[in-house]
Amino acid sequence: MSLFKKADKTISVFLVDDDALSIEVLKDYLKKKFTESVELSSFETGEDCLSAIKNKNPHVVFLDYNLNSKGAGKSNGLRILSEIREIDPEIEVVMLSG
Repeated sequence: MSLFKKADKTISVFLVDDDALSIEVLKDYLKKKFTESVELSSFETGEDCLSAIKNKNPHVVFLDYNLNSKGAGKSNGLRILSEIREIDPEIEVVMLSG
């Protein structure tokens, strides 16, 4: 059974990307595809997402792999993923790269 097709339940989805256009495209797609069964929240920083997760755990997070990454080394997206896992390992995370 698809996460988005659970009967009689609204699915909470967090969108995390530092590119506002990417957030809008994904938001529009999810709204059209799943209509009222999805509650969307968007964040331009991983820190804002983490703060929100402490107040309300989403069912799924769409997370930009290259979130605010500068230079070589571990991506900020992977760091945020690791912190989400520490808060709640049951949250589904979909990593995005564009």
